[in-house]
Amino acid sequence: MYNSQEILLALESTALHVNNLPPEIEEFINTNERFMWVSMLDDPEYNWVTRVQFNNQNVEQKVDEIVDYYRSKKKSFNWSIGPNSSPLFLGEVMEKKGFHVINEYEGLAFDLQTSNIKTQSTDHLKMKRVQTTQELKDFINIRHAGMNEKDQNLWISLRSKGLEKQQDMLVIAYLDQTPVGTASFRLSADRKIVYFADAVVLPQYRQRGIYKHLIEYRMRLSRQLKCHVVITIANVNTSSPILKKWGFKSYCLMTDYRLLDQT
Repeated sequence: MYNSQEILLALESTALHVNNLPPEIEEFINTNERFMWVSMLDDPEYNWVTRVQFNNQNVEQKVDEIVDYYRSKKKSFNWSIGPNSSPLFLGEVMEKKGFHVINEYEGLAFDLQTSNIKTQSTDHLKMKRVQTTQELKDFINIRHAGMNEKDQNLWISLRSKGLEKQQDMLVIAYLDQTPVGTASFRLSADRKIVYFADAVVLPQYRQRGIYKHLIEYRMRLSRQLKCHVVITIANVNTSSPILKKWGFKSYCLMTDYRLLDQT
């Protein structure tokens, strides 16, 4: 198992590195001071600041620099504050600048080498790795139903190129041939850590074990890929309690912010 600091750094970076960037990412910044990226998509869920380490001086100026950067790109963005972000009063400064909290999350990890994986049984449910343009459309229609049409079409176009080579692995759950849920995961640079992104199940198909099946499928596939650790960032009120019952361990709390006025 990796040590705690390695897990925390992987959580804050969502296992992104220069060699596994999704095709929609336009600019990727990874320095000692900041970890952030901007994508070709306008949706803030695809534009993130996930770690900054500012000294106690000029914090407001540094926050303004990041806001100005995204404004220059004409992108809305989210900003996550985790355990390695500094200074401790960064959130207070951001709130004074017009940011508001959009959600609270918990950074979790699961040891694939020593822990058992629970088995789920759901009749007529089939899991499938996304491999075609139609499957990409099925995926985005569930995962980002509210995304504007321009972003959806661009995402599908970018993802359809070299789909088999991408390290962002997309999964769809089909119930009697109807797409009902999605999930994705990403391998770290050394392919030993795997990051689980959100699993989404259509509202009318919830409470049928589909979410848990999406967890199990990715965990078994990750073990086949010889990954050592699963990491994920889970909503403290919804997915985190479920994952803890599966044996995931808590490593940190993370708070996501968004600027009220991003024009």
